[in-house]
Amino acid sequence: MFLRLIRGSYRLTKNLVPARLLATKAPDYSKIFVLGNSITRHPPLAEIGWAHDWGMAATAQANDFVHLLQARFQKQLPHAQLLFGNIATWENAYWEYDLAQLAFVRAFKPELLIIRVGENVAGDTVETHHFATHFSRLLDYLHSPATRIVVAGSFWDGNPAIDIMRWVCKAHGVSFLPLAKLGNDMRNRAIGQHPNSGVANHPNDKGMLAIADAIWASIRLQP
Repeated sequence: MFLRLIRGSYRLTKNLVPARLLATKAPDYSKIFVLGNSITRHPPLAEIGWAHDWGMAATAQANDFVHLLQARFQKQLPHAQLLFGNIATWENAYWEYDLAQLAFVRAFKPELLIIRVGENVAGDTVETHHFATHFSRLLDYLHSPATRIVVAGSFWDGNPAIDIMRWVCKAHGVSFLPLAKLGNDMRNRAIGQHPNSGVANHPNDKGMLAIADAIWASIRLQP
């Protein structure tokens, strides 16, 4: 689990937030948690040529979707705290993952929980390992009456987990935000910007901005 706390002292970069997205004020959240995978945060990994500790393929920390979102929250809600973590280990082996490992998320008592996962769920496991059941259990474990949950789906298309996540969210009354359309636009990927194909298939700065835009637009809507 990789965890990072961003506090209210985070400085807003000039012109980072499009005016059209600041026009409507976000709900007043003081505690926000983002759970994701390498698109959210990945530490340096020399074997693939990744030397940074932020959302993979972004050119700078300020350009990954988490920090773009944080800048927007900071502009409107200076008191807010935002935590984020990488739960790719859940995606890779959700059928045997001990949800107690996420007790710190519940202890934080977020008012807004953004779950942005899906890329690492192997499509050939979703039936044999009952992905729907385990994703439902994840939502149940993280739910509380005081927490609004928004699930943002896979940036990469073609995985049966996407539709499963969609209908599980509907059954739980949780907002589901599809992102595969963004990943289908190759201009949103770091193709040609990184020599490693795995890194290059991650969202580039344009893709990270598109993800942040989509999530921001979704969370501005009252549940």
